[in-house]
Amino acid sequence: MEKSRNLYVLADDEPGIMNRIAGIIARRAFNISGLTSGQGQSRHVQWIIIGVEASEDDLESLARPIRKLAGVRDVHELSAQGVARHMVLVQLSTPEVNEGSVAHIVSAYGARIVKSDDTSVVIEMTGTDPEVEEFLDAVEQLPLMHVAVSGVVALPERE
Repeated sequence: MEKSRNLYVLADDEPGIMNRIAGIIARRAFNISGLTSGQGQSRHVQWIIIGVEASEDDLESLARPIRKLAGVRDVHELSAQGVARHMVLVQLSTPEVNEGSVAHIVSAYGARIVKSDDTSVVIEMTGTDPEVEEFLDAVEQLPLMHVAVSGVVALPERE
């Protein structure tokens, strides 16, 4: 069964590594639904989290050739025991939004207001996939100007 899965890649921080990984994914006709990377424990190593819609078997068939790439140190699926979060920024039109609605949304979803002026208010929310979906459903009925959702940021389960 296909579902949203996150592949965790630990690789040397070198030019072209991301392109080689993306090439493998593209050649196998997978769509990247999220991509996040950052510095690893040393400045010469980076972690890459790739979101794809795949079955468990398909994900393994994708991970196998990535493991063989020069510079790749580790590849595995992020398990549910790890910590994974998305960040959402939502900009609402201030003249059209009820202040009480904004306060309710912020309180109900553990969000915070990061910018507010006469024309708009920007709300930041961080959460799991289901929490983000629920938050987006709630703000959908408000006067949205812009919505930005990050790729997943995660820490794998400690082994």
